[in-house]
Amino acid sequence: MLCLLETKQQDEKINEVADELGYPHFVTVPPQGISGGIAIFWKNYVLASVISSSANLVDMQINFNEISFYCSFVYGYPEKRLRNDLWQRLEVIAEERNEPWVLMGDFNEIKSNEKKKGGPRRSEATFADFRRMIANCDLHDLRSTGNRFSWTGKRYNHNFWC
Repeated sequence: MLCLLETKQQDEKINEVADELGYPHFVTVPPQGISGGIAIFWKNYVLASVISSSANLVDMQINFNEISFYCSFVYGYPEKRLRNDLWQRLEVIAEERNEPWVLMGDFNEIKSNEKKKGGPRRSEATFADFRRMIANCDLHDLRSTGNRFSWTGKRYNHNFWC
């Protein structure tokens, strides 16, 4: 139905990939430097329209099998100091939404130390803004299966997973 990619590729490459995968429709947000980029693909049987788009957020309305819902595709700022701007935009959107709304993507943030393995523990205060946005938007994690960590990296001498 829908396919979301975080990509560092430009639109020409995304067009090639969409064609190779058999997705006739797509929308992209180009990467900024070596960071981010969003590509969203969908098939003909899905009606999708972009409500708004920015460097870190594509907000869409989706109609599939007579079901209508909103879907926001997120790429959180890698720079912690800029993340609150995105959280505030999501809170504004949430205030206006009464219909089903799904958010997906890479928020570049976690809710707690339990959502990571390895590296030093973070202060609980560092999670406060993200948790506030989640609560204000009345968001809930969907249960998933498989590996609970979707990202791995190395900072200084520490390997960790989130």
